[in-house]
Amino acid sequence: MQHNYWQGLIEGEAQAGDPLLRGKTLLLTVIFAAIYVSVMLNNPDERLKAAGYNQLLDWYGLTIVQFAELEYVHNPGLRVLNDNSSLSIEAVVPDGRTDYADRLDNAILSCQAIVECSGMDSWHTTSAGQKYLGYMRDKIYRIVVFDGGHHLPTLGTRPDIIIVPVFKGYAVHSYMRDGMKVECLTAILKAIDSPSVVVTVPRFFIVKSTGSLTEVASRVIRDSLDNSMVNEENNPGQANRYGSRYKDCLFAYISNKEADNWQDFLVGFQKLYTEDINQVYLAFNYNEINRQQAQEFAQKLQTELGVPVEIVNSPVKVADLIWSDN
Repeated sequence: MQHNYWQGLIEGEAQAGDPLLRGKTLLLTVIFAAIYVSVMLNNPDERLKAAGYNQLLDWYGLTIVQFAELEYVHNPGLRVLNDNSSLSIEAVVPDGRTDYADRLDNAILSCQAIVECSGMDSWHTTSAGQKYLGYMRDKIYRIVVFDGGHHLPTLGTRPDIIIVPVFKGYAVHSYMRDGMKVECLTAILKAIDSPSVVVTVPRFFIVKSTGSLTEVASRVIRDSLDNSMVNEENNPGQANRYGSRYKDCLFAYISNKEADNWQDFLVGFQKLYTEDINQVYLAFNYNEINRQQAQEFAQKLQTELGVPVEIVNSPVKVADLIWSDN
């Protein structure tokens, strides 16, 4: 309820007409905005969340998302489920829980769609998470928030909808330095003829709160049902913890763990590799790997596999772009 108090204070001062009060109102608004942006650009710990961060995030998300403009950058149509008469959506926001199988079991029983952030999306590259891709496919829409290169393997797991928070042309995260240009993402989607509906949202008009994510997901589903697909193959794609595959392309996200254990990565990645592979796309965790190391890794993999390997992301996060001219 704290935001109601401050909102009332601001509105009351604005109505007073006193220049001094108006100045205080402006200052208070700027301070709140600065605090919020500062928090949003970093990874808050649980104590900060408990101190009202989540409540502020929920309020901000529900308020600002109403003004969000959606741009469909890839729209092959949304596949038809057995029951689209009602629309209940669950958003799995970052909250420290990792009981993804249980949450999916409950969602499948009660929802038509689920929105996944980084944790659950990454879980789908595990053996347990991979099994759920097939299980949930004819029962529920899978929606992924794609906010950086760490979601690159998502493209091989064929989500129904991909929501891309965009700032200065990048799908970008608040603290992960792995931003990916939307034009690059779009080019890949076209190259692989992806079945996913992909929509961009201005970065500061969407946050990882239940209200914000479910509102955007609801708008995308309702819009896309007018362009629905029928008889779409029920193949969830192929993935393991080293990457994913769709058609003749492989996708991988490389952190220190993969770079420092080359042979383990290569053996695991090659389990996705067959003679019909024609392209590999790599994204890197630039919090841990520099550009030169990334280029050396990509060249080494290209030599080993004998197919083109392309790096598709850059060492940027939201704060980097705020202070840049890009």
